Amino acid sequence: MNLKETSLAITACLLWSSAFVLVKFGLRDAPPFLFGGARFILAGVMLFPLVRSWRRAFCDIRGNYRLFIATSLFQTLFLYGLFFIAMQYVRGAQASIIIGSSPVVSAIVAHIMQKNDKMNLKTTLAMLLGVLGVTVITLSSKPWSGETGFAEFAGIILLLLGSVSSAVANVVVSKSDGKVNPITLNGVQMFLGGVLLFLIGLIVETPPSSVPSAGFWWVLAGLSFISASGFTIWFYLLKRIKVSKLNTWKFLIPVGGSILSWCFLPGEHPEITGIIGIVLVCSAIFLCQRPQK
Repeated sequence: MNLKETSLAITACLLWSSAFVLVKFGLRDAPPFLFGGARFILAGVMLFPLVRSWRRAFCDIRGNYRLFIATSLFQTLFLYGLFFIAMQYVRGAQASIIIGSSPVVSAIVAHIMQKNDKMNLKTTLAMLLGVLGVTVITLSSKPWSGETGFAEFAGIILLLLGSVSSAVANVVVSKSDGKVNPITLNGVQMFLGGVLLFLIGLIVETPPSSVPSAGFWWVLAGLSFISASGFTIWFYLLKRIKVSKLNTWKFLIPVGGSILSWCFLPGEHPEITGIIGIVLVCSAIFLCQRPQK
């Protein structure tokens, strides 16, 4: 990866890191499926004005409709639908570890689905280092409460399935070989996935009884911008970099989330275990991104 690609990967991951705090604020005023659906519908609408040629965009959609449908299902509907359901049963520690370990799932899926993206010893060691670092960061907050049971186990399985869904979407986009503009692909897939999430929310959830506060709309706009920009950057990079190598940068997401929490949330402060976890994660990224001799 050159300097431009590295900078874009770091930017996307830091954007996603900031989303967790905003989601917590947004869920105070709206149920998850309706909130998530509105978020991705608005994110798609944000990207539509950036499409340079709608004639070409319609040709891209018509000629690659399977790509658009598959991406909207796997990257938005399945991933976030499973995430919202699972978070009702899973404690924060387990969720953070599983979500932070998604690069490993992506590497395994790419190993199975792509001939030119096989795991080697260096990749495997980097993934193990990354998972260890994410685990140390997560456990540094000492989340020793709650009882395990079948519901929590089911929630963990749903989170893993969500990681698999995202990994499949990454491979699908990677295989498209630059046929579709990433802005068009991201805008349409988020809009379609958001509409489906919103419709599910209308069926299974109770809409808010009052108009949300002004702060909610700012949070919704911020999250929509994060989704629009982050996924567009990622789709651009997936056409140029192997899935397993690019997804190693996602280990930065829990690192960025921890640092932002230390900076902006009261009562949060760095501890030695968290710093050790960050060092392990950075070591994993360095090992995977190091050129093969």
